[in-house]
Amino acid sequence: MNALEGQKWSWVFDSKGFGWKHFTQVKLAIELAKLISSKTYGDSLQDITLLNLNSYGKCMLNLLWNFVSKNIQNKIILQAQS
Repeated sequence: MNALEGQKWSWVFDSKGFGWKHFTQVKLAIELAKLISSKTYGDSLQDITLLNLNSYGKCMLNLLWNFVSKNIQNKIILQAQS
C-alpha cells in the first residue's frame, strides 16, 4: 500500500537559484514528470505551484510539457514573480 493512497497533496517548486547545473539534469526531471503523471501520484495531486520561474525554469517546463499528462498540465499554477 502506498503511503499517499487516498491523500491529496500539492507540490510547490521555487526555481529561485535554479541554474544551468539544475537545467542539465533533464533525465531526473523527466522521471519526476513520469512519476507525478502516474495513476498512483497524479490522481491525488491537487496542484503544482511554480514560483519565481526564471529562464532556466521556463525552458525546463517547456521541455517537460509533453511528458506530463493533460490532467497534470491543468494542475500547474504559474505564480507571478515577486
